[in-house]
Amino acid sequence: MLGLDTNNFPAALFTGVGATLVASFVLGAVIWLVFNAGSRFFKNNLPSNSAQAEFEKTFRAATSAPAKPLSPNAEPVLISAIGFILFLGIGGLFLTQIPGPRQMPKEEPKPAVAALPTSGNLTEIVAALPAGDASKGQALYVAKGCVGCHSLEMDKRVVGPSFYGVWTRAATRKPGLAAKEYVYESIVKPNDYVVESYQSGLMPQNYSVQLSPQEMANMLMWLEKEHAQ
Repeated sequence: MLGLDTNNFPAALFTGVGATLVASFVLGAVIWLVFNAGSRFFKNNLPSNSAQAEFEKTFRAATSAPAKPLSPNAEPVLISAIGFILFLGIGGLFLTQIPGPRQMPKEEPKPAVAALPTSGNLTEIVAALPAGDASKGQALYVAKGCVGCHSLEMDKRVVGPSFYGVWTRAATRKPGLAAKEYVYESIVKPNDYVVESYQSGLMPQNYSVQLSPQEMANMLMWLEKEHAQ
């Protein structure tokens, strides 16, 4: 992808443009002073009207077409044209020194996390999970926000039930579901079974896409190992 060097480009741009404007102003002023001085010199040293008329009469007689004197209005136009040309030339010189866009290294796309199944045979689903690492479970408890709603102390209610002894209680919640299947379902589909005296809809509904299969396996292993009182 294309990007700009944010550390050097603005400074170089403003320096180049500023130097161009200053140089153009100084050169324009010098050119104006030179032409103004020359104009005054020639005006002060022109011949008298009678001599000039005699010269024009002689010159017209020697040429087939009458000469057209330079209009007084042509002087500022000529100065402006010269100044504009110098401005473009000096500006182009400075602008060629300003660094342009540079090629930035392309970022490799991050692999998408596979969504955990939310329906089907829960026994087969949890059996297909990779081997869990209980030592990483508590880090997920904090990183995924469980700590804000679930205490680790016995009988301490925050928003949801305490994790203290949760694995033991899970084995008795729904007939036909072992603790592992029940906890898995409670994480990916928290509204399917709401314990009495607790409110539905409070737990996030998107843990099936927030947790990878490995993270889910780590969380289940941690709950089984540390919270089966």
